[in-house]
Amino acid sequence: MEDDRITPYELTKLAKKFEANRKTRTFDYYEPRILHELVGHYLEEGNPEYAIEICEIGMEQHPFETSFYGQAAELYNNGKRVMAAMRIIEKALSIEPGHAEHLMLKAQILENMRKPIEAEELYDRVIENGGDIDEVRIRKANNCINLGEPERGVELIREIFSKKIKSEHLFYEALMYLELINRLEAGIEMLEGYLDEDPYSATGWCGLGHIYNETGDPEKAIWAYDFAVAIDENYADAYLQKGYCYTELGDYENAAESFNEYLRLDAPDPLSYTNMADCYRMMKQFEKAEETYRKALEIDPNYSEAWFGLGLVASGVKNHKEAAEFYKRAHELEPADDLCLLQLIDSYKKLGYWAQAEKLLAKMLKTRTDYQHAYVWLANSQAKQDKYDEALATLEKWLDKRPEDDQIWYQKAAYLYLQGDEKNGLDSLCHALLLNPETVETFFEFAPGYKDHEKVKQMIDLYSNEL
Repeated sequence: MEDDRITPYELTKLAKKFEANRKTRTFDYYEPRILHELVGHYLEEGNPEYAIEICEIGMEQHPFETSFYGQAAELYNNGKRVMAAMRIIEKALSIEPGHAEHLMLKAQILENMRKPIEAEELYDRVIENGGDIDEVRIRKANNCINLGEPERGVELIREIFSKKIKSEHLFYEALMYLELINRLEAGIEMLEGYLDEDPYSATGWCGLGHIYNETGDPEKAIWAYDFAVAIDENYADAYLQKGYCYTELGDYENAAESFNEYLRLDAPDPLSYTNMADCYRMMKQFEKAEETYRKALEIDPNYSEAWFGLGLVASGVKNHKEAAEFYKRAHELEPADDLCLLQLIDSYKKLGYWAQAEKLLAKMLKTRTDYQHAYVWLANSQAKQDKYDEALATLEKWLDKRPEDDQIWYQKAAYLYLQGDEKNGLDSLCHALLLNPETVETFFEFAPGYKDHEKVKQMIDLYSNEL
């Protein structure tokens, strides 16, 4: 292998070899670097169990290579298997007692074991053994929450921002802590001081933008993000966040431009394409929106938000048949998304597909028993199929919960009249008028042919005069 580098092809072959060995439980000898590559490969694939097994092979074949112990302990800890994590990290520390990273990991495991006092003591040992002091401050700040001392954590974060921060990851972890304990206003003060000392920190300006945005001031956030890109015109995250801010302000043209800049600088992803397409759709640039949603689907054909967006585009140009196909695809991918389901139902209604709409509404009401519109629409779908008894039964289920709902009483009255039961229809109409005569137009939405019906007109005039 030239220059000791492992190509993707070689890594795939090594993974197949490991998986074959795994079936027979007879593992070949692996060099440490190959095992580390395999761990990374399976973590990228979302398979931590295989990654742990490879770490165990590393511990067995290279018992003094403590990096395998650390990786295994971290994976066990992330999986909430804290006793296994503690057992393995103790082995690593028995080989290298002063290893700062292993001491840090042990402290985090102690936090997960709900032993914050022991964790605090161990974090101090990490510093004594050469660990990164700011990394320790972040960990200690988070542990302060477990100790019931969040304000002490704020002071630790203040110490981090008192000088230049080398790690962008550490920078945002500090801001996340302030957000977690609802102290972002302190973050504004800290970052303003930080930028006084280092005014050319693009990360600092971008961080200030995040705080302004989280505290409900998108215009100030854009101002801060503009400083970030003035310092570093290739600062992708600043363009992304500007896009979100402009979207919140309803400035879809600038939002689309910001998302486009982000996609130019960073690896294309379906979310950003969908965000940009949403902007085009809101500006009624439907062709451009459709083209951009489809770019998202080229990256991930199962990205439900893009399918939903295509449905909204089709609805926007009144192509309800195509819209229904797109919404159906999105619903199949995200069956728990009520908004998608409602749009699909609405498309079926506009197409006159009442049976399909009824089926979906009945499904929705199994979990959304408190959703009034579902009862209205289901009853309407049933009535459109001349199933008035079923429609009335559906409305009764809602009136059992909300007997004061005047609009449902009007809908009920309309169906009774359409069914030919004028006596009960008139009784229901009287009840609805008694509850609220101002919403009487609801009755005519469902029974437009009764606008000139003599008794109906008399009853409405009677209650209107009383009002």
